[in-house]
Amino acid sequence: MPPDQHVDPAEEPSSTSSPTRPEDPAADGTTFIPGVLREPASRVRIQPQVRRIGRRPDNDIIVSDLGVSKQHAELRRTPTGCYLIIDLGSHNGTFVNGTRVTQQELNEGDIIAIGHATFRLAGGVLVEYVDDGRSSG
Repeated sequence: MPPDQHVDPAEEPSSTSSPTRPEDPAADGTTFIPGVLREPASRVRIQPQVRRIGRRPDNDIIVSDLGVSKQHAELRRTPTGCYLIIDLGSHNGTFVNGTRVTQQELNEGDIIAIGHATFRLAGGVLVEYVDDGRSSG
């Protein structure tokens, strides 16, 4: 029996040696290893430019139309320079070129309709067109 007891202590140092201890917690992602960057894309976020569109006065683009929700949609410029229109769950919807969308990448010249307001993407600028009946001349 003493030889068996001698084998068990010999196995313990190999299972508790310093090289295996740091690896196991690091594999779980629970331990920070100095000098090692993990998932840098998720830590470094480029904030795209966001413009809120809606009826409330704190929106970036205010559309004074009862058919427009208080926070109706967002216009986002992505890190790649594309523009995205995102409907924020509005009741009456957001339309791009006559089609109701929940999210749509915009192309140059696309027409966005929110309530009675109509916008066109031109040269990276959202241009609003007002109905003739609503203009005060």
